[in-house]
Amino acid sequence: MIGNRGSGTTAKTTKGYLRITAGPCRHEYVHRIVAAALLGRELRKDEQVHHRNGNKLDPRPWNLLILGENDHGWVSAKQAYFMEYIKEVADKKEWNEFMDERAAQQARQIALCRANGIPVEIGDNALELAWAVRSAGGG
Repeated sequence: MIGNRGSGTTAKTTKGYLRITAGPCRHEYVHRIVAAALLGRELRKDEQVHHRNGNKLDPRPWNLLILGENDHGWVSAKQAYFMEYIKEVADKKEWNEFMDERAAQQARQIALCRANGIPVEIGDNALELAWAVRSAGGG
C-alpha cells in the first residue's frame, strides 16, 4: 500500500518514488528492482531508470526505460520541455513516437541478450544525437 505507515510494503519518498520498507529489499526503489529484473542483473550506479509517462509511482515494465546518466538527464529535460512549453500536438506526437521506438529497441536488445546468455549493456550519450538526426529528417 502506498504511503500506508506500518504496512511494511512500500512508501512514497519525498521525491515521489516508491521505496520498499521491509524485508531483504528494504530501502530499495521499486522501479530500480523492476528494471534490474528486466535486465536479469543489478543496475550499475551509472544506469538510471526513466518513467516514460512521467509518473514516478508507475513501475510497470513497459513504463520504464533504462538509460545512462547523460541520456537520462537529456531525456528528462527534453520531456519536461515538451510537456510544459510545446503546444503543437504534432511535435508532442513526434517525441512520443521517438520514445516509443527507443523503448521497443531496448526491449528487443534485452530479449536478444537474455535469450543468448549475453549480459545486457546500456549505452549512454546516444539519444540526443538520434533525436537530432530524426528531427533533421534523417531518421
